[in-house]
Amino acid sequence: MKKILLVIFMLFVSIQTTQAFDFSSVKEGEYKLSASLSCYVHAMGGIEFGANLLESAHLKVAGNGDKSIVLNLGKSSVTIYNIECDVFVDASPNTQGTTNPSAGTIGLYQNGSLITSGIRYTLSSDTALNAAGESVKYVKQIVIPISSQSNTYDLTLYINSNVMGVQFGAIDNDYKGTLTIDWSKISALNSTTQSGMISTQQNTSNQSTDQSVEDLNEEADVQEESGLIERDENDGLNVYFADSADEDQQMTVYINQNTLLIMTVISGLFIFIGVLCLLVPMVINRKETKNEKD
Repeated sequence: MKKILLVIFMLFVSIQTTQAFDFSSVKEGEYKLSASLSCYVHAMGGIEFGANLLESAHLKVAGNGDKSIVLNLGKSSVTIYNIECDVFVDASPNTQGTTNPSAGTIGLYQNGSLITSGIRYTLSSDTALNAAGESVKYVKQIVIPISSQSNTYDLTLYINSNVMGVQFGAIDNDYKGTLTIDWSKISALNSTTQSGMISTQQNTSNQSTDQSVEDLNEEADVQEESGLIERDENDGLNVYFADSADEDQQMTVYINQNTLLIMTVISGLFIFIGVLCLLVPMVINRKETKNEKD
Protein backbone atom coordinates (compact mmCIF):
# COMPACT_ATOMS: atom_id res chain seq x y z
CA MET A 1 0.00 0.00 0.00
CA LYS A 2 2.84 2.40 0.86
CA LYS A 3 4.49 1.77 -2.51
CA ILE A 4 1.23 2.49 -4.32
CA LEU A 5 0.75 5.74 -2.44
CA LEU A 6 4.36 6.74 -3.17
CA VAL A 7 3.93 6.08 -6.90
CA ILE A 8 0.70 8.11 -7.01
CA PHE A 9 2.34 10.97 -5.12
CA MET A 10 5.31 11.05 -7.51
CA LEU A 11 2.92 11.06 -10.46
CA PHE A 12 1.02 13.97 -8.95
CA VAL A 13 4.23 15.94 -8.45
CA SER A 14 5.52 15.19 -11.95
CA ILE A 15 2.46 16.66 -13.71
CA GLN A 16 2.57 19.98 -11.91
CA THR A 17 3.52 22.96 -14.08
CA THR A 18 6.79 24.35 -12.78
CA GLN A 19 6.66 28.10 -12.56
CA ALA A 20 9.33 30.51 -11.34
CA PHE A 21 9.98 34.22 -11.28
CA ASP A 22 12.04 35.21 -14.31
CA PHE A 23 14.06 38.25 -13.21
CA SER A 24 15.64 38.88 -16.61
CA SER A 25 12.41 39.05 -18.62
CA VAL A 26 9.89 40.43 -16.13
CA LYS A 27 7.62 42.98 -17.79
CA GLU A 28 7.14 46.65 -16.95
CA GLY A 29 5.14 47.23 -13.79
CA GLU A 30 5.25 47.02 -10.01
CA TYR A 31 5.44 43.79 -8.01
CA LYS A 32 4.90 43.27 -4.30
CA LEU A 33 7.86 41.69 -2.49
CA SER A 34 8.00 39.54 0.61
CA ALA A 35 10.94 41.24 2.30
CA SER A 36 12.46 41.81 5.73
CA LEU A 37 15.08 44.25 7.00
CA SER A 38 17.56 43.24 9.68
CA CYS A 39 19.76 45.77 11.49
CA TYR A 40 20.94 43.89 14.55
CA VAL A 41 23.15 45.13 17.39
CA HIS A 42 24.65 42.42 19.58
CA ALA A 43 25.36 44.82 22.45
CA MET A 44 22.83 45.66 25.17
CA GLY A 45 21.54 42.11 25.16
CA GLY A 46 20.89 42.19 21.43
CA ILE A 47 18.51 44.61 19.73
CA GLU A 48 16.89 44.33 16.29
CA PHE A 49 16.47 47.86 14.95
CA GLY A 50 15.37 47.09 11.42
CA ALA A 51 12.56 44.53 11.55
CA ASN A 52 9.65 46.86 12.25
CA LEU A 53 11.00 49.81 10.25
CA LEU A 54 10.19 48.18 6.92
CA GLU A 55 6.47 48.57 6.23
CA SER A 56 6.43 47.18 2.70
CA ALA A 57 8.63 46.61 -0.34
CA HIS A 58 8.05 46.25 -4.05
CA LEU A 59 9.97 45.77 -7.28
CA LYS A 60 9.55 48.49 -9.90
CA VAL A 61 10.36 47.62 -13.51
CA ALA A 62 10.69 50.48 -16.01
CA GLY A 63 9.82 50.30 -19.70
CA ASN A 64 13.49 49.94 -20.63
CA GLY A 65 13.91 46.99 -18.25
CA ASP A 66 15.66 48.88 -15.43
CA LYS A 67 14.70 47.48 -12.03
CA SER A 68 14.56 49.07 -8.59
CA ILE A 69 13.62 47.87 -5.12
CA VAL A 70 11.36 50.35 -3.33
CA LEU A 71 11.42 50.24 0.48
CA ASN A 72 8.60 51.96 2.36
CA LEU A 73 9.71 52.80 5.89
CA GLY A 74 8.18 54.18 9.05
CA LYS A 75 9.06 54.78 12.68
CA SER A 76 9.43 51.90 15.08
CA SER A 77 10.24 51.51 18.75
CA VAL A 78 12.76 49.45 20.69
CA THR A 79 13.83 49.24 24.32
CA ILE A 80 17.32 50.57 25.00
CA TYR A 81 18.54 50.47 28.61
CA ASN A 82 14.93 50.05 29.79
CA ILE A 83 13.92 53.14 27.84
CA GLU A 84 11.23 52.82 25.18
CA CYS A 85 12.32 54.97 22.27
CA ASP A 86 11.44 55.63 18.65
CA VAL A 87 13.86 54.52 15.95
CA PHE A 88 14.00 55.69 12.36
CA VAL A 89 16.27 55.96 9.34
CA ASP A 90 18.11 59.29 9.39
CA ALA A 91 19.73 60.63 6.21
CA SER A 92 21.48 63.56 7.92
CA PRO A 93 22.15 62.65 11.54
CA ASN A 94 23.59 65.14 14.00
CA THR A 95 26.58 63.12 15.18
CA GLN A 96 30.18 63.90 16.04
CA GLY A 97 31.51 60.42 15.36
CA THR A 98 33.11 59.39 12.08
CA THR A 99 32.35 56.21 10.17
CA ASN A 100 33.16 54.70 6.79
CA PRO A 101 30.94 55.46 4.97
CA SER A 102 29.95 58.70 6.66
CA ALA A 103 26.93 58.78 8.96
CA GLY A 104 23.67 59.11 7.04
CA THR A 105 24.91 57.40 3.88
CA ILE A 106 22.34 55.21 2.17
CA GLY A 107 23.91 52.65 -0.13
CA LEU A 108 24.10 49.11 -1.45
CA TYR A 109 27.13 46.82 -1.42
CA GLN A 110 27.73 44.83 -4.61
CA ASN A 111 30.79 42.58 -4.92
CA GLY A 112 32.38 44.41 -2.02
CA SER A 113 31.91 47.88 -3.54
CA LEU A 114 29.60 50.51 -2.11
CA ILE A 115 27.09 51.91 -4.61
CA THR A 116 25.21 55.11 -3.86
CA SER A 117 24.67 56.39 -7.40
CA GLY A 118 21.03 56.26 -8.45
CA ILE A 119 19.72 55.59 -4.95
CA ARG A 120 16.92 58.00 -4.02
CA TYR A 121 15.09 58.61 -0.78
CA THR A 122 12.05 60.57 0.35
CA LEU A 123 11.69 62.30 3.71
CA SER A 124 8.61 62.11 5.92
CA SER A 125 6.08 64.88 6.52
CA ASP A 126 6.17 64.31 10.29
CA THR A 127 9.19 64.25 12.60
CA ALA A 128 10.96 62.13 15.18
CA LEU A 129 13.31 63.00 18.05
CA ASN A 130 17.02 62.30 17.61
CA ALA A 131 19.58 61.74 20.37
CA ALA A 132 20.05 65.51 20.72
CA GLY A 133 16.32 65.98 21.37
CA GLU A 134 15.80 67.64 17.99
CA SER A 135 12.73 67.05 15.83
CA VAL A 136 13.96 65.80 12.47
CA LYS A 137 12.37 64.37 9.37
CA TYR A 138 13.10 60.72 8.80
CA VAL A 139 13.48 58.63 5.64
CA LYS A 140 10.08 57.42 4.47
CA GLN A 141 11.05 55.69 1.22
CA ILE A 142 14.24 54.40 -0.40
CA VAL A 143 14.56 53.47 -4.09
CA ILE A 144 17.52 51.19 -4.84
CA PRO A 145 18.45 50.29 -8.45
CA ILE A 146 19.45 46.64 -8.84
CA SER A 147 20.96 44.75 -11.75
CA SER A 148 20.69 41.19 -10.46
CA GLN A 149 18.44 38.98 -8.38
CA SER A 150 19.66 37.98 -4.92
CA ASN A 151 18.09 36.56 -1.79
CA THR A 152 19.94 39.09 0.35
CA TYR A 153 21.23 42.61 -0.23
CA ASP A 154 23.79 44.27 2.03
CA LEU A 155 22.80 47.85 2.80
CA THR A 156 24.28 50.73 4.68
CA LEU A 157 22.01 53.25 6.42
CA TYR A 158 21.90 55.23 9.63
CA ILE A 159 19.27 54.25 12.19
CA ASN A 160 18.75 56.94 14.81
CA SER A 161 16.71 57.27 17.98
CA ASN A 162 16.28 59.63 20.91
CA VAL A 163 18.99 57.63 22.76
CA MET A 164 21.63 56.63 20.21
CA GLY A 165 22.26 56.07 16.53
CA VAL A 166 24.30 53.61 14.44
CA GLN A 167 25.51 53.55 10.82
CA PHE A 168 24.66 49.98 9.86
CA GLY A 169 26.80 48.44 7.14
CA ALA A 170 29.82 50.59 8.00
CA ILE A 171 33.20 49.05 7.25
CA ASP A 172 34.55 49.96 10.70
CA ASN A 173 31.88 48.15 12.75
CA ASP A 174 30.14 44.78 12.88
CA TYR A 175 26.60 46.11 12.49
CA LYS A 176 25.11 44.64 9.33
CA GLY A 177 22.16 46.00 7.43
CA THR A 178 20.58 43.13 5.49
CA LEU A 179 17.55 43.15 3.22
CA THR A 180 16.17 39.63 2.64
CA ILE A 181 13.73 38.88 -0.18
CA ASP A 182 11.71 35.72 -0.81
CA TRP A 183 11.33 35.87 -4.59
CA SER A 184 8.99 32.86 -4.61
CA LYS A 185 6.28 35.02 -3.02
CA ILE A 186 6.41 37.92 -5.48
CA SER A 187 3.02 39.13 -6.73
CA ALA A 188 1.77 41.85 -9.06
CA LEU A 189 0.42 45.02 -7.47
CA ASN A 190 -2.18 45.49 -10.22
CA SER A 191 -3.76 43.55 -13.05
CA THR A 192 -1.75 45.29 -15.79
CA THR A 193 1.45 43.69 -14.53
CA GLN A 194 -0.02 40.34 -13.57
CA SER A 195 0.81 38.72 -16.89
CA GLY A 196 4.47 39.63 -16.66
CA MET A 197 5.09 38.36 -13.15
CA ILE A 198 5.32 34.62 -13.59
CA SER A 199 6.79 32.78 -16.53
CA THR A 200 7.10 29.05 -17.03
CA GLN A 201 10.72 27.94 -16.98
CA GLN A 202 12.08 28.26 -20.49
CA ASN A 203 13.37 25.46 -22.73
CA THR A 204 14.51 25.12 -26.32
CA SER A 205 11.01 24.40 -27.61
CA ASN A 206 9.44 27.68 -26.42
CA GLN A 207 9.54 29.32 -29.83
CA SER A 208 7.77 26.45 -31.58
CA THR A 209 5.28 26.20 -28.70
CA ASP A 210 4.40 29.89 -29.01
CA GLN A 211 3.92 29.47 -32.75
CA SER A 212 1.64 26.47 -32.18
CA VAL A 213 -0.49 28.48 -29.77
CA GLU A 214 -0.80 31.28 -32.32
CA ASP A 215 -1.84 28.78 -35.01
CA LEU A 216 -4.49 27.29 -32.72
CA ASN A 217 -5.84 30.73 -31.87
CA GLU A 218 -6.05 31.68 -35.54
CA GLU A 219 -7.83 28.40 -36.33
CA ALA A 220 -10.31 29.00 -33.49
CA ASP A 221 -10.99 32.52 -34.79
CA VAL A 222 -11.73 31.13 -38.27
CA GLN A 223 -14.05 28.48 -36.87
CA GLU A 224 -15.84 31.05 -34.74
CA GLU A 225 -16.37 33.38 -37.71
CA SER A 226 -17.75 30.49 -39.79
CA GLY A 227 -20.19 29.52 -37.04
CA LEU A 228 -18.58 26.14 -36.35
CA ILE A 229 -17.92 26.97 -32.72
CA GLU A 230 -19.17 29.45 -30.17
CA ARG A 231 -16.66 31.07 -27.90
CA ASP A 232 -17.59 31.52 -24.24
CA GLU A 233 -16.30 34.91 -23.13
CA ASN A 234 -16.38 33.66 -19.52
CA ASP A 235 -14.30 30.59 -20.32
CA GLY A 236 -11.85 30.68 -17.45
CA LEU A 237 -11.63 31.31 -13.74
CA ASN A 238 -12.34 34.95 -12.88
CA VAL A 239 -10.27 35.97 -9.87
CA TYR A 240 -11.01 39.19 -7.99
CA PHE A 241 -8.35 41.00 -6.04
CA ALA A 242 -8.99 40.73 -2.32
CA ASP A 243 -7.95 44.32 -1.63
CA SER A 244 -10.11 45.83 -4.38
CA ALA A 245 -13.61 47.17 -3.81
CA ASP A 246 -14.10 47.42 -7.58
CA GLU A 247 -15.70 44.24 -8.84
CA ASP A 248 -14.62 45.13 -12.38
CA GLN A 249 -10.97 44.84 -11.40
CA GLN A 250 -10.30 41.20 -12.09
CA MET A 251 -8.12 38.87 -14.05
CA THR A 252 -8.99 35.66 -15.86
CA VAL A 253 -6.88 32.56 -15.29
CA TYR A 254 -7.19 29.81 -17.91
CA ILE A 255 -6.67 26.27 -16.69
CA ASN A 256 -5.23 23.50 -18.87
CA GLN A 257 -8.12 21.05 -19.21
CA ASN A 258 -5.89 17.97 -19.56
CA THR A 259 -4.00 18.85 -16.42
CA LEU A 260 -7.25 19.57 -14.58
CA LEU A 261 -8.64 16.18 -15.69
CA ILE A 262 -5.52 14.34 -14.53
CA MET A 263 -5.60 16.15 -11.18
CA THR A 264 -9.29 15.26 -10.79
CA VAL A 265 -8.57 11.57 -11.49
CA ILE A 266 -5.68 11.55 -9.04
CA SER A 267 -7.81 13.25 -6.39
CA GLY A 268 -10.43 10.55 -6.93
CA LEU A 269 -7.77 7.86 -6.52
CA PHE A 270 -6.63 9.43 -3.26
CA ILE A 271 -10.21 9.42 -1.98
CA PHE A 272 -10.70 5.79 -3.09
CA ILE A 273 -7.46 4.70 -1.41
CA GLY A 274 -8.43 6.59 1.73
CA VAL A 275 -11.77 4.80 1.87
CA LEU A 276 -10.00 1.45 1.38
CA CYS A 277 -7.58 2.27 4.20
CA LEU A 278 -10.58 2.82 6.46
CA LEU A 279 -12.66 -0.19 5.35
CA VAL A 280 -9.98 -2.89 5.15
CA PRO A 281 -9.01 -2.72 8.85
CA MET A 282 -12.71 -2.77 9.79
CA VAL A 283 -13.33 -5.92 7.71
CA ILE A 284 -10.26 -7.62 9.15
CA ASN A 285 -11.30 -6.78 12.70
CA ARG A 286 -14.80 -8.15 12.11
CA LYS A 287 -13.41 -11.43 10.73
CA GLU A 288 -11.05 -11.77 13.69
CA THR A 289 -13.91 -11.08 16.09
CA LYS A 290 -16.10 -13.67 14.36
CA ASN A 291 -13.32 -16.27 14.44
CA GLU A 292 -12.78 -15.68 18.13
CA LYS A 293 -16.52 -16.24 18.83
CA ASP A 294 -16.54 -19.46 16.82
